[in-house]
Amino acid sequence: MMDALVSIVVTCYNHESYVKDCLESIFQQTYKNIELLVFNDGSLDDSDTVIKDTLSLSPFENTQYFCHENKGVVLTRNIALEHVSGDYLVFVDSDDTLKKDYIRLLVETAEKENADIVYSALYELNSGEVVLPIKEYDLQEMFIGNFIHASSLIRTSAIGNIKFDEQLNREKLEDYDFYLNLVTSKELKVVPCYETGLNYRMSFDSRSSHQNLKSYYKTYGYIIGKYLTRFPNYIKEALDYHFERLTSLDIEHSIKEEKISIYFSENESFSDIPDYQNQIQFQDEIEIPVVKGKNYIRIRPSNIPSFYEFFVLKSKEYQTEILPIMSNGLIDENSVVFEDFYPFLDYQFTLSEGDKLVLSYKRYNINDIVAKDYIGKLLAKQKYNRLQTIQSYEQKQRQLESELNQKTKEFDDLSKEYNTLLSNYRSITNSIWWKIPTKIINFFRRKK
Repeated sequence: MMDALVSIVVTCYNHESYVKDCLESIFQQTYKNIELLVFNDGSLDDSDTVIKDTLSLSPFENTQYFCHENKGVVLTRNIALEHVSGDYLVFVDSDDTLKKDYIRLLVETAEKENADIVYSALYELNSGEVVLPIKEYDLQEMFIGNFIHASSLIRTSAIGNIKFDEQLNREKLEDYDFYLNLVTSKELKVVPCYETGLNYRMSFDSRSSHQNLKSYYKTYGYIIGKYLTRFPNYIKEALDYHFERLTSLDIEHSIKEEKISIYFSENESFSDIPDYQNQIQFQDEIEIPVVKGKNYIRIRPSNIPSFYEFFVLKSKEYQTEILPIMSNGLIDENSVVFEDFYPFLDYQFTLSEGDKLVLSYKRYNINDIVAKDYIGKLLAKQKYNRLQTIQSYEQKQRQLESELNQKTKEFDDLSKEYNTLLSNYRSITNSIWWKIPTKIINFFRRKK
């Protein structure tokens, strides 16, 4: 039923700079059977004017605008649920935009798969990077965390009397709670759509901080607590997963209290008292004065496990890199992973008079999972780049092997041709018809 009516609900609060782009991306959808409902949740900026001006150009026959005092997104969406009349529903935040085929591809997937919910990936609006990758639906995974974003397609008949939880108004994770409620309350078919994705605008508080994570887990605990008696095994798996994650967050919090300690020695035996100490940063460059007569240096990056995107010691004057002679870390080019407590790197160096050592480092981000420099993303990128390099070498090797095989074949063909000619030559010279003229010629030569 590719003529199904799709209700798109846009909620706006103080997004005068973005709501026009959002609405215009909906106008430009290749799927045209849309009813558009826009809710201004008491914006204090000029959103009202922008919305009215933009909606005057709406191509949809059923376009409605609602403006009320600020109630919060949960109450606003619950009000919206009373007004939708489409076969399908999509919520859109007013600072996000839709790719032009977004609705069409979601509806096609829903109709083809007879699905009740169709979700996609999230792409950062400006950079195009994947913020929330798509994965196959798995209820157990849903208890660990949401991968069905707010702007997924929902068959309206599947919603019934389910509402957004008003306890989560002005909190986070209201979308997660809503979708978890849907998929656990009914036998719904949930499928991904790999052909499109939502353009998602990252806000400052979208990025996790220690305080935000405390708030996140407080809300998360409230949500999954609703399902403890119905899905005890799933809840246990989810809690185990998040306990491990919180352990990594505790490392990140603890390392900020640590110091980089630097020790000099005349040999490979070091004192327990550091010569210099610096407060550890996320990224830094430190000049280290050299102690005369001491050509060995030990650097302790902290006393706890830590992870460095790069950790480089150089001569300041010549910018030559000094490589470690010993370490308890896993060293991969310039990156170092210290799995154990009391990490260290030992170096031996020779500097000219007046030169200094310069230590530059940057820690991996193990906390902010949506950041570009999150450790998982960087390690995956490194692995991908190395795989590409290996594949390039393998392709070159196959090409050279092919060329070698071709040359070998040409050589074999020439060898066969030569052997044939040689065989023909020998058969002729050994024949009687060749020997008689030869004897006559030799006879006349002797007569002379």
